[in-house]
Amino acid sequence: MSDTLLARLRADFAAKRQKINILGLDVFVSPLSIAENTKVMAMYPENSAMRQAAFIVLKCTDEAGKPVFADDDREVLAQSVAGSHFDKAFKIMNGETVETQAEK
Repeated sequence: MSDTLLARLRADFAAKRQKINILGLDVFVSPLSIAENTKVMAMYPENSAMRQAAFIVLKCTDEAGKPVFADDDREVLAQSVAGSHFDKAFKIMNGETVETQAEK
């Protein structure tokens, strides 16, 4: 692929997948694409809790890329789970690099 801005953006996007630890389990999170963000925003235009749960279901995977949550988990994630467990995940989804426990 030629060295264009688009090529660099695509490579950067792919490189931003990061491993975090949630309650002793490794979870891999990658940034949201514009399309993913738009799709979830349209699904839940007025329910931010369900939007956040949908982002978690969509972007949290195991090392092989298999989702760690099912679509049916959205309601439980929105209503019965501490959001603070996903602070780092949301930073990664927004394209930030987070510090892991091993880096501290």
